[in-house]
Amino acid sequence: MTRKRREAKELQEASNHLHYEIWMLHSIARAMASGIAEESWLKNALLESFVIHARVLIDFFYALNPQKDDVIAEDFLSSPDVWRNERPKLSERLSEAKERANKHLAHLTYQRVDVALNNREWPFVEISKDMRSVMKRFLEKVSADNLGTQFTQMLCSKKET
Repeated sequence: MTRKRREAKELQEASNHLHYEIWMLHSIARAMASGIAEESWLKNALLESFVIHARVLIDFFYALNPQKDDVIAEDFLSSPDVWRNERPKLSERLSEAKERANKHLAHLTYQRVDVALNNREWPFVEISKDMRSVMKRFLEKVSADNLGTQFTQMLCSKKET
């Protein structure tokens, strides 16, 4: 199925939402690594938020069967093949995170029941690092004209430092 070609203005607006997803993923990873939440409902809430943001970003960067209104990385480039050929391979850690998000959080499954207590930890810092490398590659490939103010402010502040 051929996707609708999006105008720069629409991509810019969508990229501001992408920026939010990235910001939340990395912010939550840092917060959890700091030990801000002990064993409690708050730790669970932070972890669940992290997992949902990770799943959204994996779907954005590695869209397999996107819906016509899904925002995906390929939309931002001149050809879908550019991103498919240039993106980093889906890491085992991100692949596992996506599967776990689907089976252990986004859907109530029997697989969730079978998860051993010692396998409930999430490598959130490592997932965040993997996502950072994918994002870096994406920013190398995408035209700044397709990015909204959230990204342009971030990129400008990095150039100044």
